[in-house]
Amino acid sequence: MIVGLLTSTLSPVAAQDDPEATVEQSGTSDVSVVLSDMPDADLIQEGVTNLINTGETTSSMTSALTRLAAVSGAGDDTVVVDNTATTSVEQAGGVGANTIEQVAELTTDTGALSGINLGGGDDVITLDNTAVTTYQGDGDIGADVIDQQAIIDATIELGAGADAATTRNTSEIDYAEGGPVDCVSEALGAVDVSGGLGDDAITVGNASLVSCADLVDPLASNITSIANLDVTVSGGPGSDNITVDNQSVIADANPAATLLAEANLTLDIDGGIGDDTITVSNVADVIPDPAGGGVETGVMTGIIDGGFGDDSIGVYGSGAHVDDLGILDGFGDDTIHVAADGQNALISGGFGNDVIINDSSLASSNIFAGAGDDLVVNNGEIDNIFAGPGQDTVMNFGNTVLETINTGFGDDSVLNDGLVGGDILTGFGDDTVSNRGLVGGDIVLGAGDDLMNVETNSGVGGIMDGGPGTDTLALKIDVGEVSEEQADDLAAQVAQAVWTTQHSGSGTITIGGQVYTWTNFEALLNLISWAIREHGGAFEINFTQFTDGRLNYLDIGAPVAIYCTWRGIEVWDIDHSSGAGTPVIVTSVPDLQQLAQVSGFDDLLTLLPDGTAQVVAADLYGGVYRFSFDPAVCLARLQ
Repeated sequence: MIVGLLTSTLSPVAAQDDPEATVEQSGTSDVSVVLSDMPDADLIQEGVTNLINTGETTSSMTSALTRLAAVSGAGDDTVVVDNTATTSVEQAGGVGANTIEQVAELTTDTGALSGINLGGGDDVITLDNTAVTTYQGDGDIGADVIDQQAIIDATIELGAGADAATTRNTSEIDYAEGGPVDCVSEALGAVDVSGGLGDDAITVGNASLVSCADLVDPLASNITSIANLDVTVSGGPGSDNITVDNQSVIADANPAATLLAEANLTLDIDGGIGDDTITVSNVADVIPDPAGGGVETGVMTGIIDGGFGDDSIGVYGSGAHVDDLGILDGFGDDTIHVAADGQNALISGGFGNDVIINDSSLASSNIFAGAGDDLVVNNGEIDNIFAGPGQDTVMNFGNTVLETINTGFGDDSVLNDGLVGGDILTGFGDDTVSNRGLVGGDIVLGAGDDLMNVETNSGVGGIMDGGPGTDTLALKIDVGEVSEEQADDLAAQVAQAVWTTQHSGSGTITIGGQVYTWTNFEALLNLISWAIREHGGAFEINFTQFTDGRLNYLDIGAPVAIYCTWRGIEVWDIDHSSGAGTPVIVTSVPDLQQLAQVSGFDDLLTLLPDGTAQVVAADLYGGVYRFSFDPAVCLARLQ
């Protein structure tokens, strides 16, 4: 049932051959309703001005204002409000010098009653506020002025139930074939929504959209688009879907004009208890992006808190930047994705097995994954990454961590394929660090039985420290093309490094001008490969004469490397295209004696009846590689 239906349309006006035509129109509706037995409200408010100008000057002011407040009890309520102000100008000859002022305003404060409270039930509320100006010039050269605002001020309380709340505030100007022009479009929004108990869908949109095609005098034209939105959302208990979209766009931009697109978004979002999805976007865009002309600016600031539950938070932006933004999530297995550049951001996963992906360049900003088995992926720039207690994985792909990666307590994995300006610290646990990028400081593995992989094109400005525990350093480096003399020098360095590591836990080696220095490692695995120049530039791929302690050191083309380590017997598969090794079998001698056979991928380690151990693996030519040894050798090396 429709409680209130209000339609106000102001009559079109035609102004012809009058050099000083002035049109002022306004429409206002004030409605306060109580929704009880009549659960539906549908209000339409319009202010319309249509002008055809054949003279010199037109001045137009259009205003559409709706004030609505409502209180409802239990029941499935529907409230729809459409407040629109529209002005259309067609310049048909003449010089043209048009001034257009237009405001569309929608508020939930009537003075006597404030806000919309829908109470219990599965309620739907839609608030649409729109201001549209269309100007079609005729190649006229009169100085035009367009000043337009769309203003929404809404407070909504949904109450218990699976509710849907949508607010849209739009200022749109389409200006073509005139000028010079001073054009200002502003979308100004303040929205406060309380979701209450239930799985709610809350959408808040705010947009200033300006198109300025085929300007007659772009050098003297100023185009400004501003979208300012202040949003407060409390999702309450329930699995809520919260979407906030703020955008300021100038399309068909002429780079000779003065262009400003500004988007400012202030956030206070609390998802509450439940598995919530929160998506926030703030965009300032000049299209096409003019080189040297046009400014895209604005700020996204405030707090986004997913609350308790398995939440998904996405924060996106372009043109405008982040400043003093907190992206937080509490207890739960959460996913956070940030793709909005800026500064002074805090990203915190809280307690749980979280996934945090940063695709932003964020200065003076940090990531705290918190307690849990977390995955942190940095594809942008961040100051610090703190993974916290748990079995964490941290990946830095081709980008920058300005200061430190610290994984804390747990069996953690770190892959650096970019730049870490400071240190990598793994703390207590059996950790694995793989470095194929650059580390400006130290790599400190901390207490535990750790593995440090040094890969091709990597660099460490400081020292690699295995810390307490039984640690392994693997040199997985493809040196590339070298002379025989350089190969001999490198082989001698490797032999010396193996000897010093075995006797002191420390060593150093220089490869391609990069000095690698380490301490507190109990084992060194040499997986270095190179190509030796021969016969006037022909290449023959060779691998180092292995001096890293592998048992099958004489088998240059072996598909595996076999070691006696503190763990017992280790078998590593070798990728001969890169020289990289992967451990596939790790077993103690007593375990082998008890089990008789241990497998890893396609490799087998078998204890033969005569007490000999034999490794069987596929070779590089489709055949079978076998290597036999006395496992007592490994027991002897542990003594």
